Amino acid sequence: MVSRQEEKNPRRNAQLASAMKFTLQAVLFFAFPALVTAMVASLLVLGSAELWNPERDINVFARNCGPAGPCVRITSGPIDRLVVDHVDFERDTVGDVIKRIPAWFGSQARPLGLTAHNLLLREDMPLRNQSLSALSLITLVSMKEMRM
Repeated sequence: MVSRQEEKNPRRNAQLASAMKFTLQAVLFFAFPALVTAMVASLLVLGSAELWNPERDINVFARNCGPAGPCVRITSGPIDRLVVDHVDFERDTVGDVIKRIPAWFGSQARPLGLTAHNLLLREDMPLRNQSLSALSLITLVSMKEMRM
């Protein structure tokens, strides 16, 4: 219960209010960043679960390429995706991969080319010499569009 003397003392009431305000500011200043930090840390830990439980490469190939062995993933546009399997990275060239792409896939403007990391791949070199490996992501492009 508040005494009459405390009710009459506005200065004391102002001090109590400022002390409560400081406490609320301190809680918001320290607790909110700590809460955000804890949430971000938990997301990082949960998101890195795959790093702590790595799969063997053979399992990744089997899941993405099937029993066919090494493959490359080819995109054409934002939605079109195709997996070309049985790729020999030591001998196959860009031309060999393009020959295995169905006519209905990608641009109908011929001739076609392949890019990786926005760099046009050379037709005469094996895929391994162009730093491509299994599960590489390659984009199918029309050479006419590349020249524009």
